[in-house]
Amino acid sequence: MVVRERLSMPDLSEDLSAEAAQSSGRLTQTVKYAFDVLWAFTTESPTWGVNELGRHLGLHKSTVSRLLATMEERRLVQKDPVTDKYRLGLGILELAGVALGQMDLRQVAAPLLRQLSIATRETVSLAILDGTQVVLIEHLPSPEPIKYLGGIGHRTPAYCSSGGKAMLAFSPPNVVELVIASGLERYTPTTLTTRDAFLQDLKRTRRRRYSINNGEYTDSLAATAAPIWDNAGNVVGAVAVAGPAYRLAGSALRRSAEAARETAAAISRQLGARDYPPRV
Repeated sequence: MVVRERLSMPDLSEDLSAEAAQSSGRLTQTVKYAFDVLWAFTTESPTWGVNELGRHLGLHKSTVSRLLATMEERRLVQKDPVTDKYRLGLGILELAGVALGQMDLRQVAAPLLRQLSIATRETVSLAILDGTQVVLIEHLPSPEPIKYLGGIGHRTPAYCSSGGKAMLAFSPPNVVELVIASGLERYTPTTLTTRDAFLQDLKRTRRRRYSINNGEYTDSLAATAAPIWDNAGNVVGAVAVAGPAYRLAGSALRRSAEAARETAAAISRQLGARDYPPRV
């Protein structure tokens, strides 16, 4: 009888599994280090040398050097040939542009506008400037039986609407001059129809950081609005609260103005604005 000896082969599955886990762990750690390097670049520390960045992060300089070299290939950082220090590269701006381009103003503002509507119980709207007019791109009517009725797409002359004045107060002078040159037509007894009166109102708006409209386009309608900024420091819209003048007066008007300003600030921050309000 022939006896065949069973050959015992070593089980490599456990060794391979352990090696894979170690490799994955090293990769994860490397990615974490890469993020740490990127987030080390701040307004206060916009440039770093390899050695000082290594000390700051507690990493060996060879690790930091390899990470920076890889990031430089991807244009996430760039090296100053004179100082040998690194700063953020144009690749970061391209990534930021993609992200910011996806942040639709209406989409970002929607949940915050709903909160404002609930808090004030008045009509809340989101407006943008289109030439010399204001256009509503979002509109939440008040739950009260007597309310301001507008609607998405509704247009109003910028100089006599709360949203328009909020945006014009922080717009370049040529934009303001264009509105004035188009004519300050009188719609109600309180419409601002002179250049001086209009510019003084914009000055007050800049100081308060919100505008007030006392029936300047529609009798018996009061409204207040605050501007929205994007990450580049441009005014891109305004949040407005509107209602009948008998209800939006005195302390109620001031509370709605402050609420609009807080909402506009929250939207601005989500759009990437670093300072709200910006320095003017």
